[in-house]
Amino acid sequence: MHLLGGSPPPQLSLGLHPLQVVRSAKLLGVTVDDQLTWKLHVTTTVRSAAYRLYMLRRLSHWAHQLMS
Repeated sequence: MHLLGGSPPPQLSLGLHPLQVVRSAKLLGVTVDDQLTWKLHVTTTVRSAAYRLYMLRRLSHWAHQLMS
């Protein structure tokens, strides 16, 4: 992550512990990125929902075959 003008991020610390600069973090189930956009959160949420829907469709097809 670079701030305005391409300068490196500031060195922050909490007491004697240096803090690491990250591109994104998940807080209370919401992914927050360094630009404060929703893009990463929406992308991961849609991907997760699509996978779960895929698995439900496979399971329903399998269950239908068992019942026949």
